[in-house]
Amino acid sequence: MMAPKCPHKDIQFCPLYVAAHGLQDAAGKWHFPGCDDGQLGTDRCAVDRGMSYERQVEKVRAVCPGLVEQLQFKEQAAEEWAEAEARREKRRRMLH
Repeated sequence: MMAPKCPHKDIQFCPLYVAAHGLQDAAGKWHFPGCDDGQLGTDRCAVDRGMSYERQVEKVRAVCPGLVEQLQFKEQAAEEWAEAEARREKRRRMLH
């Protein structure tokens, strides 16, 4: 089995996924660049199947300035919170 190439543990922080599934233009059309390669029903990320993550992210940046950076900020904050929560839980277990 091929190792995943998508750098995101949680899909909600992937700019390709968000652009393809969560953004519409003023007319309500879903035409933003993203991770849809026509095979999303296979339950695998298109990047894992060979789509260039970097190239697609640059397309998203061109269409949605700031989205990539906003998602990176949210992802980092979520990771830091999870790490702090793990430390709190470890301390809690040591007390009991």
